[in-house]
Amino acid sequence: MTVSDVPPAVVLVVEDEPALRLLSEEILAEYGGYEVISAAHAGQALAILSARQEVRLVFTDTNMPGANMGLDLALAVKANWPGTGVLLPSGAPP
Repeated sequence: MTVSDVPPAVVLVVEDEPALRLLSEEILAEYGGYEVISAAHAGQALAILSARQEVRLVFTDTNMPGANMGLDLALAVKANWPGTGVLLPSGAPP
């Protein structure tokens, strides 16, 4: 098996702002070589994670509307999918 035979890692982008979600998807796919799937909110992300066990990284906004914000999602990922990494970037001022 060569490196080119290895499928790309799957990254789940969770972002409520459509333009930022699209930009994140494009950067991760084009420059990172990842297979990227996306969700607009934490509830959708949890459903995707339940269905797609191959997700290796969740790239999630910290500030999202709804009951489950980014930190809540990160905690749920670590509790239910311990082999999946979580990256929590934020553009919000401190």
